Amino acid sequence: MKKYFAATVGTEFEQYVREKNLGIEIDFFCTAENLKGEKYDSCCAEIERLMNDCRISGDDMILHAPFNELHPAAVDEEALLLAKKRMRQSYSVCEKFGIKKMVVHSGYLPFVYFKSWHIDKSVEFWHEFMKGKPGDFTICIENVLEDEPYMIAEMMEKINEERQWPNIGICVDIGHANCMSKEDIHTWIRVLSPYIKHMHIHNNDGEHDLHASFDKGTMNIESVLNFTERICIGDITYTSEVIDCGGGIAWLER
Repeated sequence: MKKYFAATVGTEFEQYVREKNLGIEIDFFCTAENLKGEKYDSCCAEIERLMNDCRISGDDMILHAPFNELHPAAVDEEALLLAKKRMRQSYSVCEKFGIKKMVVHSGYLPFVYFKSWHIDKSVEFWHEFMKGKPGDFTICIENVLEDEPYMIAEMMEKINEERQWPNIGICVDIGHANCMSKEDIHTWIRVLSPYIKHMHIHNNDGEHDLHASFDKGTMNIESVLNFTERICIGDITYTSEVIDCGGGIAWLER
């Protein structure tokens, strides 16, 4: 699997995938509506085109699962059933194209879920979802509204209590962490380092999720990437989620 990926939300991402030999993170199904009917067929056709035109296989693609109104730790059983359905549909896309890594949102809602409840229900949900999945398929649970990394670390500890689940890991979105948390991003990486398998990298002003270029925000991205490479174990992949794809890739090259 390639190390660096361009998200399909980035402008002219395809050009840079071809020129710089990057992988692609598919965001077409972030909106669950695209998982059915003509929209599904259209999205799948576009994935096939990208694979052909960019000369990459499913091994060099990551699928971002839908997240709107989906809560894997939901209290309401009907809401939980919807989350399960959408994750199954997302996995079927991975199977169809040979995609081995899928990013999923944690679904945490502050002031709605107690953290202890969210942890226990998340463990239950992801254990059930990953049962029977092949060993080379990995999910990476992404932080969004979490205000600190310790809850996620405790969730991962509990996921691995009975047996090790090497195919369940964490996607640290450094932009989300920078907006939502007072904890320094280096603290996030240090606390979650045993579980990080993927990262979404972009910058912002510390208040708004701008998906800005790496040199346009309050984080020192060079320091973040160097620290990650030094402290984390295993092979980590990175997706540039910068809206200005060209600016982000040019910065990475420098």
